[in-house]
Amino acid sequence: VFFLSYLAKLSTINSETVSQLELDPYNRWILNFEAKYNRSNAQEIESFINNTKSFPSFLILISVESSNLSLTNTFNSILNQSYPFWELYIIAENSIAKDTNRILEKYAAKDKRIKIKFLRKDNTMTSELNLAIENSKNDYITLLEGNDILDQDCLFEFAKVLFERKGIEIIYSDEDKIDEKGNRFDPYFKPDWSPELLLSNNYIGNLVFYHNTIVTKIGLLRSEFYTAHTYDLPLRAVEHTKNIYHIPKVLYHVYKNSDTTISSLKDNQLILDLQKKALQETLTRRGLSGTVLST
Repeated sequence: VFFLSYLAKLSTINSETVSQLELDPYNRWILNFEAKYNRSNAQEIESFINNTKSFPSFLILISVESSNLSLTNTFNSILNQSYPFWELYIIAENSIAKDTNRILEKYAAKDKRIKIKFLRKDNTMTSELNLAIENSKNDYITLLEGNDILDQDCLFEFAKVLFERKGIEIIYSDEDKIDEKGNRFDPYFKPDWSPELLLSNNYIGNLVFYHNTIVTKIGLLRSEFYTAHTYDLPLRAVEHTKNIYHIPKVLYHVYKNSDTTISSLKDNQLILDLQKKALQETLTRRGLSGTVLST
């Protein structure tokens, strides 16, 4: 329901909505620019898929540690991709609630590109993620949050750039936020590759595709940075390539709802602490003096 209502917002705009959009510069930009000029059309997508001989393929990794009914938003956004060459690999804790388990099994039954692996007692989430990467035959890999939404043409836009610009090893796009009603807000129009900015914050975000060879080259994911993989991974990967590209299109929506709990705040602090540790290690590894501080 959430995802269908989001698509409806893009395709049908009544007079009341237009009146609201006039008060919101970002949604006015979506209506007047993004929908008209910043997206590929259906004919272009069909032609690319039918006439291109060598397709980039994508592995999307999601870890599920707790009951999360919002996973359907993420899964629907992947299933509805206009570009078909992807694989979704879900690694779930055995302790997740039955309703979440049913959601996972339902989606795995829908599409053979979706695979579920339940975490073994003698293994860690990071080791299972690494095993999925090592066994994957896909060209590019990303770590996706379990609540977030891909634009319907997200993977196509990535694939088109990767096909046209050979040799890219790391690629990212712009993003915004989306609420439980499907309203988009708070856009982040990122700069092109900026090594200095990455040392200040993880500006490239969560939806970053890495060529599988570079992830293997740097030793895969590190278990001590499990909740901060999306920062530790690029900090290490960019030391081994200059082939980094930014797509100036909003292709990823970070899901935000009004339910901010004490436990989620504690989780955010843990992630921040690990991000600081990853950055401090990066300075040491590169022979740079400095102390990482929070602002």
